[in-house]
Amino acid sequence: MRVVITDAAKADLVEIGEMIRPHNPTRAMAFVDELLNRCIALA
Repeated sequence: MRVVITDAAKADLVEIGEMIRPHNPTRAMAFVDELLNRCIALA
């Protein structure tokens, strides 16, 4: 299976990270990385 992460999905990930960052910058980056890795793992 091939997983395509669209520009809209990438923008959503950035937005999620930006929402979390003021409260916990380190966790924001890690959380977005985890979400992206799970998307990639679908393949």
